[in-house]
Amino acid sequence: MVADRIIEFGFLWSLFWSPWGPVPRYLGWLLVFIGLALKAIKRESLPAVFDRSVSFVFIALLIWGGVVTWFAKNDFALWGRGYSMLVEFVFACWLAAYVLRKEKNVNRWVHVWYMTVIVTMAFSFFKIAQNPLGEGVYSNINSLGLYVCLIFPFALLYPGSANMVEKSHIKSFGYIAVSILVFIALIISFTTAAWMACVFSLFFLLYYSKRVRKITALFILIFICVALVGHVTADSTFKKVFHRFSKEVQQITSFHDISHLTTNRSDIWQVAYYMVKEKPITGWGWGRFREEFQEVKKRYVPENHIKEAPDAHNMYLNLLIYGGIPTLIGMLYLFGVALKKGFQRFKTGADKWRWLFLVCWVTILLILLYSIGGDVFSFRYKAAVLFWTVLGFSLQRENYGIES
Repeated sequence: MVADRIIEFGFLWSLFWSPWGPVPRYLGWLLVFIGLALKAIKRESLPAVFDRSVSFVFIALLIWGGVVTWFAKNDFALWGRGYSMLVEFVFACWLAAYVLRKEKNVNRWVHVWYMTVIVTMAFSFFKIAQNPLGEGVYSNINSLGLYVCLIFPFALLYPGSANMVEKSHIKSFGYIAVSILVFIALIISFTTAAWMACVFSLFFLLYYSKRVRKITALFILIFICVALVGHVTADSTFKKVFHRFSKEVQQITSFHDISHLTTNRSDIWQVAYYMVKEKPITGWGWGRFREEFQEVKKRYVPENHIKEAPDAHNMYLNLLIYGGIPTLIGMLYLFGVALKKGFQRFKTGADKWRWLFLVCWVTILLILLYSIGGDVFSFRYKAAVLFWTVLGFSLQRENYGIES
């Protein structure tokens, strides 16, 4: 009992502080390992939280990723640095599935998730008020854009959930304010992939929730009013933001110039294509993109003007480069199973939690779309754990969770 409480607290702690960097999350995971050690000492067995096929894929990914990364690096320190990305992904999914098999823990999870949205948004807008083109708690706009993608469905549906409907006008105003702030954060992230993915997911949310329709209409009204006031007053800050917004819109509509449309990602994808072509089965090992990018570029496309890149800015290409075709197939299988289970639970689950199943389903779909121009694995130190939690919860066995 004590061990489980330590594990649950460590899980919630790591989730709450995840936007602030890896150290607080690792402290939470340290508590989780202490709890697991106590269970091992007492010889308490752990339940199977995934179906056999899902467990097999996770284990296969770990074995395959470890082998190909070792032979690619042949150095224990470098191997551990790259391979740990995959280990963290699998562990975070398992931990979410283990902790969230109890309804009381799901209640705590959604409350903590909403609390971290409030704190992160509040701090971000405090920083952005000082620098309108800043990124708040994140180091760059791509990170802010991904974080908004991960909280967008949740922030819009949480206030209208069956267990959170409040009669208090103050609380209702607070919920609406947070939703509006998330919309604003999406705009000022100036991230094309995040814009397109969130707009796409918004259609599902608008169809499902009247509250989301009202919040969206209110945001559009506020946006128009702010634009008119800023234009009339000719405020310098507004001009900077509007100029940045206009550039992003021009980029999205520049279909004649693929390089401009993708913010030069197409040039990175060109080199990534040759990396996949050279090692389609084994890939180059987890975390090896930056090291191998220059060498492959020199061999195949020396005229490419991109000097360096931390990753392919495309999750599907990254997975092919990290572990080849087997890794991509394994990951797509996990995403597919999570989407299938999530939609089934949304259609047949208990009314109290149907909104949460929809949130998870839309979030996974949203991230898969976002991943055409970005990669959640590249943000392992901050936002990624939120997605891994949603994925792990969605992959739970049929007889676990809050389906009835």
